[in-house]
Amino acid sequence: MGGKTERLDRRGFRCYSRRGANVEPRLTLALAKLIDAKIPQHWPYGERFPLYAGQLGGKTVSFAYLPVGAPGTVMMMEEMIACGAQTFIGLGWAGSLRENLLVGSFIIPTSSVSEEGTSSHYVDHKTSVTPNSRLVELIREACKEEGITAETGPVWTTDAPYREFVSKIVAYHHQGVLAVDMETSAMYALGLVREVDVCNLLVVSDELLHEWKPAFRTPELDVANDKARHVILKVLEKTSPIVTPVKSDLAQRVVFNLREETCCENFESPKCLPADRRSCLQTLSRLSEITKL
Repeated sequence: MGGKTERLDRRGFRCYSRRGANVEPRLTLALAKLIDAKIPQHWPYGERFPLYAGQLGGKTVSFAYLPVGAPGTVMMMEEMIACGAQTFIGLGWAGSLRENLLVGSFIIPTSSVSEEGTSSHYVDHKTSVTPNSRLVELIREACKEEGITAETGPVWTTDAPYREFVSKIVAYHHQGVLAVDMETSAMYALGLVREVDVCNLLVVSDELLHEWKPAFRTPELDVANDKARHVILKVLEKTSPIVTPVKSDLAQRVVFNLREETCCENFESPKCLPADRRSCLQTLSRLSEITKL
């Protein structure tokens, strides 16, 4: 790729929210300030969805704030993968479906029930998507060091927070589902297909099982978010260096994969319709700009 290049960090911390609450940008910025991380020159989203790159314990890391919901989250993760990222630790909020998971509780999703539309573009409905087991253990250990017991188990991922009916909440509760969020199943599906390590840590922001108990923008949730920040830093400090191909090679391989998946086996084939070819060109143009990172 032409132009100035800056290697994107191989360890990605990404932050997202549910139900439209806008507190994670502050958490992402707070983490970035701890290591004096900066937004790379060529990051295309600027301060709207910032990504901060810096050093932690002699290792390069990134802290990113991504959109609410599966489509935007996975789209930007794809772009970070094209730039060389191979490990993603997600921190987000979730609505509890269990009596014992009160506001401020911690959850490590180890499986998911998908009701979002993104993961079906990566895997079929029979495919089980799970987090990276090494990251699960690292996050669990870091939680213990902070005096936190993190529950592990399935979560329900939805595209429609205002369609979380009581009947669904009760049904998933009886199936042993711990909580509901808007990104986990799609992130795990992406990790499986792109062969990158992904694991999420969810903080309970509201309780749904009986009467709805929201705790957005409360001191109680702020305390839990602060604890989560320390957990994330501990995990990043413990992760070992990742040896990957040179960024440009990895980016070219991802672009090639996206090109083939967007239309047909051969981009120049007569079977590739004009509309498909236009879509391919847009994808290639977008990734060629992003891989200047």
